[in-house]
Amino acid sequence: MNRLFIVASVLVFTLSAQRAGAKMREFTSADGRSLQAEIVSFNGTLGKVKLKLADGRIKTVKPAIFVEADRKYIKEWAALDGFRNPSFFKISCRKDQVEKWKEDLVASVYTVGDRSNSQKDVVGEMKFEKYAYKLVLENRNAVPLENIGIEYCIFSKQKGKGRWFDAPEWFETEKKGSLTIVKLPAKSKKNITTDTTVIGKQEILGDFVQSYEKVEVEMEGIWVRITLKTPGGQTATRTVFDPENLKGKHAWPE
Repeated sequence: MNRLFIVASVLVFTLSAQRAGAKMREFTSADGRSLQAEIVSFNGTLGKVKLKLADGRIKTVKPAIFVEADRKYIKEWAALDGFRNPSFFKISCRKDQVEKWKEDLVASVYTVGDRSNSQKDVVGEMKFEKYAYKLVLENRNAVPLENIGIEYCIFSKQKGKGRWFDAPEWFETEKKGSLTIVKLPAKSKKNITTDTTVIGKQEILGDFVQSYEKVEVEMEGIWVRITLKTPGGQTATRTVFDPENLKGKHAWPE
């Protein structure tokens, strides 16, 4: 047990050291001097970056003292850090009803045993509702967020043990969509509306109820993936589920 604990401790230390080392970068000042450091934080209001030097000291400076490549790196780091932080990049999602309507279900009705005397009659109705999701992205950072990719999938499912009077061609178990936001300025909001999806309920009247029991399509919810990709190739992804209990119920459809 002690040996196992020692091995595990060494492994954790090694992985921690690798992660810490991966964050280290050589920053070069405009006059050619260089230092090894990792970014701890960026204060957009003051326009200063806090660095942790290789010897453990903390140094707070303005990015302007560094060469252009380092200034770009700091800018990208700040964007990714702000994007990951729910307090600085806020995402909200809600379902909105766009439309609702009804349609009669019409069939040829005849007396049992006598098909020659049939006539068209209303045997029930379909109740439809059309929905879209509204996403609100709020960038509370002091720096803009650029090249934001949004993917979403709206999931629906069938309920009831009956059968449809007519084949529901409008029924989509998955409704996917995507778009790109080129730039979300600092201290700004953007509203995005998804494509619409339709749900419906079949209601049969009178003697037809036994043959066509109640059946309907209900909306399960939406899964949203939002990805920020920096010009330097770094990425970060945020996910949103509405409702929250949708998480884990589906794999992302390819």
